[in-house]
This record gives sequence, C-alpha cells and structure tokens, in this order.
Amino acid sequence: MGRQVGGRYDYSIYGIPTTKNGNIEGGKEDRAVFSAFGEAGYTYDERFSFSASLRTDASSSFGRDKRYGTFYSIGGAWVVSNERFAKSLPG
Repeated sequence: MGRQVGGRYDYSIYGIPTTKNGNIEGGKEDRAVFSAFGEAGYTYDERFSFSASLRTDASSSFGRDKRYGTFYSIGGAWVVSNERFAKSLPG
C-alpha cells in the first residue's frame, strides 16, 4: 500500500499526506481577510473625464509587517469628438 522511504512508509496520495488507512491528514487554521474599495469619477463639460480608485486588503496569512496592502489607480480621458474643431472635420 505505501512505499518505503528512509526506513518508514510513505502513505501519500499524489503528494497529499495521508494516514496508513488512507485518510487525508490536515489541520485547522483560522484565517481572516478584509477588503475595502472606493471609487470616484468626475466629468467636465462632456469633454474631460477623471477617475480614481483606492483598495485596501488585509490578510492574517502574512506576517505582521506585510499584512496590509493599499492599491490605487487614476485615469483620465479627453473626448476629442466633443471639441468645436472636431465637429467641423469630415467623417
């Protein structure tokens, strides 16, 4: 059933540790995660758009000094087709 490895029997199945009768071994660990997300956007004169977002994540799986991460993004757009000079262009 098992194979001998270094003087003892290894009863693993596909690398998953098991007991002699084939039950999968494991333990219970309590973990906690938290996420928060915020986003804002603004459009001026139907020509310019701006947006920003902020996300914060926390996980107890990491060490105390690496437990939190904050990620941000900003963006902007210019709608050229709404400009006066673009309205006179053919097409």
